[in-house]
Amino acid sequence: MFSGSKWSTVASVQRSDARLQQLLEAMLSIGSDLSLPTVLQRIVDSASKLVDARYGALGVVGDDGQLSELVTHGVDESTYDAVGRLPELKGVLGVLMTDPKPVRVRDVSQHPLASGFPSGHPQMTSFLGVPIRGREAVGSLYLTDHQTADEFSAEDEQLAVMLAAASGVAIDNARLQASLEHVAVLEDRERIARELHDKVIQRLFATGMALQTTLPLTTRPEVSDRVNQAVEEIDETIRDIRRTIFALESRSRRGVRVDVFARVDAVRAVAE
Repeated sequence: MFSGSKWSTVASVQRSDARLQQLLEAMLSIGSDLSLPTVLQRIVDSASKLVDARYGALGVVGDDGQLSELVTHGVDESTYDAVGRLPELKGVLGVLMTDPKPVRVRDVSQHPLASGFPSGHPQMTSFLGVPIRGREAVGSLYLTDHQTADEFSAEDEQLAVMLAAASGVAIDNARLQASLEHVAVLEDRERIARELHDKVIQRLFATGMALQTTLPLTTRPEVSDRVNQAVEEIDETIRDIRRTIFALESRSRRGVRVDVFARVDAVRAVAE
């Protein structure tokens, strides 16, 4: 028979094994989708569940060094709307950006850099924050109000750090996928633009020229008027298609074509 201390040790090992299994499942979950919003939400949901936090938030940092997005767990929509704005990276939140190391405190209001909560924000006590890093700075994971203890443990911190490391990879992959999809869309737009120019415009232009060459053969004024009207409508259609091409093509690649089209239109206007 096991003594009380041995049972306690066995129970502790079993609990640690269960939490590691939960961590593995969380890592697999956040890496199984390439949609960035879904990945962010899964990260904060999984982290909150992993360390038994009532509230969780994942702050994404924009190019200006401030939060561009905040994904939350445990905060209902009305409370989120009541706060009204993204928090500034000051106080405890800012520490994770200026000094990217885990922060774990029993009462966040007692932290030396605590700056208080904005109006409408839920009051929170225990706090665990860990930075998330990928190929570049991504943001931070904030977890508050441990539901079964007065504060987060060292084990909670270790699990959160490991999940944050996997999260950085998952976010990188999601961003890469979004970039690839963006490139695919641009390439498709370029293809459509080329087809519009190489096929549609050239055929319309050839049709207009053919109509114009028939004018000397026409003796009836009403026929000439109708041919001229048709040529004008073709020219206007060509201009509309070119405007569509300009909108479709990416700015970085459309410069030469825009210049060519503009010069052709200018020459034709003078000739007319």
